[in-house]
Amino acid sequence: LLVIVVVAMVFLMGGDDEKGSPDTDTTARQDTPASEQPAQKPAEQPTAEPAEASEGSGAGAGDPDAPTEQGSTANEPDPQPTDASASTEKLPKDAPMWMRMKVSTAADIPDPKSFGEVPFDRLDAEKAEQAKTWAADYANGGRAGIDAENEMRKDENRYAAVFGLIDHLRTLNYLDSYETKQGYAINRLLTELTEGLQTGFVVADEDEIDPRKAAWNTNTVKTWLKLFDSYADQKAFDESCKERRAAAAKK
Repeated sequence: LLVIVVVAMVFLMGGDDEKGSPDTDTTARQDTPASEQPAQKPAEQPTAEPAEASEGSGAGAGDPDAPTEQGSTANEPDPQPTDASASTEKLPKDAPMWMRMKVSTAADIPDPKSFGEVPFDRLDAEKAEQAKTWAADYANGGRAGIDAENEMRKDENRYAAVFGLIDHLRTLNYLDSYETKQGYAINRLLTELTEGLQTGFVVADEDEIDPRKAAWNTNTVKTWLKLFDSYADQKAFDESCKERRAAAAKK
């Protein structure tokens, strides 16, 4: 009987050891709170690599007429009458010189008054005022304009008339069609009064004038102002006109 009891005790003790083995006991791990369990390593995700842009990709790339995003001004025309930003190399060889002006907007056109003033102090005060009045009347046309032209064509008034006409050119806006026509008429008269001198003023009949043409015509005012460097007084002016008149008669 004693032997049977001892064997039974040994058997029971061996069974408890097996239940406590970490390899077989899953009950203990299931009862452990989640906060005490070791964190599991998250599954690795594939890395997102940026796709290489193919040549010519992107909105409008290589196609100036491609649709653009709403609100984009990429393909809108320049607000100025003409876009003059294109290289002059694209112009034909016989293109007029005004097209080669490096001007694209009205802001690029100089103020003709910035070129300097007409030296009216070379004339007496009364003659200077007459010259200004003649020029203004001539530019405005009508009966007064005709009378003013007749006065300016007189030999004794030509020198003073040049002062008034060039001064009036300084007041014009060469982006304005009407005032540009006034400038053209004044330039023609100046050519006649000086016996052939001219600056290459360009006719502008269009309503919207190309900024390059306006800049070119504006710069002719600077050229006319240089005339006074050559003619210090009426005598020098008259002699120069006489020489050109004689040269023209020989042709």
